[in-house]
Amino acid sequence: MTDSRPVWEATLDGRYRVSVARTDPYRGLLRIVDTETEEVIHQEEVGLSYGATFGPDVGDVARWQELALAVVDRRRTSAAQAEAADEDGDESAPYRVR
Repeated sequence: MTDSRPVWEATLDGRYRVSVARTDPYRGLLRIVDTETEEVIHQEEVGLSYGATFGPDVGDVARWQELALAVVDRRRTSAAQAEAADEDGDESAPYRVR
């Protein structure tokens, strides 16, 4: 049985809701939501040390925070590159973030 209650939640930069919900005793689903659009921008399975019986392990939280920061930083970099390409009129940009 899956327990969908968050084991851990945080807000990054006042905009991104980051949470980990238990999927089994030693696994969880990390999800990052852009609260301005309610879009799930990233999700992946993560480990829960010791089953997180009394809350998440400090090491787990540190890894989740690093992961969330990396995802949001990549998103910002992509958006900035797309914006710069738009300003330059560069139609050869490999992708656009909207």
